[in-house]
Amino acid sequence: AEQNAIDANVGKPFCAETEWPFTVAEATSWLPCDEVQNPKKYGCGQPIAAAHAQKADAHVLGHVTHVSFLKQPDAASLRTILAAGQDVIVTMSIPDSFAPKGRAGARYIPHYTAVQHDDVGHAMVLAGYAAFAHGTYFLLHNSGGTGWGDGGYAWIHEATVAKWTREYLVMDAEPVATDAKKQPLRARGETTCAGDTEPDS
Repeated sequence: AEQNAIDANVGKPFCAETEWPFTVAEATSWLPCDEVQNPKKYGCGQPIAAAHAQKADAHVLGHVTHVSFLKQPDAASLRTILAAGQDVIVTMSIPDSFAPKGRAGARYIPHYTAVQHDDVGHAMVLAGYAAFAHGTYFLLHNSGGTGWGDGGYAWIHEATVAKWTREYLVMDAEPVATDAKKQPLRARGETTCAGDTEPDS
């Protein structure tokens, strides 16, 4: 279902999240009622808010050009993608408490062994990484807003990512041309570097 929904957005425009901030209540209200556990809490089967859609359409930043679903990538593969300047969208099973620990600037998700529901995934983004002797920590960007972690970000160990991630995907996008002389779309994978180096973001 997730792949069909995301594939359907190829070629579609997108705006900045500030134009249409994510809320659990609104997103849940769009789902069919047979997919919502507690429809009285948020509602279900509702149409997308026309006012929000019109505002988003008036502030288009770019268009989705390609989506790649990754088959259980290892930490090295994820680091390569991130080093090339692309984020990795992940859907993870999460525990009841998903609050980062640690001091400001170094907040992290402790490894967990139990989750809320095995069949429920939460969408987030891997936006960077730091490699240590005991493994890679990925910079996780949560979709719940700036009140979580450090402005919406926290670190998570590669072992936790590997254990609880259900889907990995990378989306390519092309920005809207801002001048009259439109440039041709870039070809996927056309930027290469010699040897084992990676393109700079």
